[in-house]
Amino acid sequence: MSKTDRAKMTLNKFGFDYFTGLKAVLENLPYREIGKFVKTIWQAYKKEKTIFFCGNGGSAATASHLAADIGKNTVMNGKARFKTMALTDNVAWLTAVGNDLAYEDIFVEQLKNFGQKNDVLVVVSGSGNSPNVIKAIKWATTNGLKTVGLLGFHGGKAKKMIDVCVLVPVEHYGYVEGVHSEIHHFLVEALKLLVKNDLSL
Repeated sequence: MSKTDRAKMTLNKFGFDYFTGLKAVLENLPYREIGKFVKTIWQAYKKEKTIFFCGNGGSAATASHLAADIGKNTVMNGKARFKTMALTDNVAWLTAVGNDLAYEDIFVEQLKNFGQKNDVLVVVSGSGNSPNVIKAIKWATTNGLKTVGLLGFHGGKAKKMIDVCVLVPVEHYGYVEGVHSEIHHFLVEALKLLVKNDLSL
C-alpha cells in the first residue's frame, strides 16, 4: 500500500470517528433546557423586551449570528419583530472600553446603557468562565434581566449563575461550538413557527 493510500485510510477513519463522536453529543443534549431557551426568548418577544447576546472568540461569532438570524429571519408581514442586540458587534465601543477600563467590562458597560428589567441576556461560552461574560451575568441578574447560557464542558462559573443552562456536555471546543450553532438554528426555526402561528408557551 502506498503512503498516499495509507494517508487516505487514516483520514477516513479520523472523519468517521469525529462525526460518530458528534452524533453521540447530539444524542445527549439537554432537550428540556433547549425548550426553556425557546420559551424564554418567546416570552421576551411577547413582552416587547430586548434580547442581548455576548461571547468571546468563536462564541462571539455565534452571538452575532444569533442576533442577526433572530432579528431578521423571523420577520413576517403584520407580525411584531424581535428586538435583538449583539454586544459583540460595536468595535469602537469594545475597544474603547477595553482600552480605557478593562476587557472584562466590554459587555457590562453596554448593558448599563441598554438593559432593562425582564430583558434577556444570552451568553455563549465554551468554558463558562470568561470574566467579561461573568460580569455581564452578575449585572443582568442584579438588574432583573433573565439569563440564558449556551455553555460547554462542565459549564464553569456561569452554570450556577444563569436561569436557563443549555450545556453541551463534552470537553471538545469543536463539538461545543458546532453544536451551539445547531442549537442556534433550531431556535430560529422554532421561533419562526411560533411567530407564524402566534402560539402560546
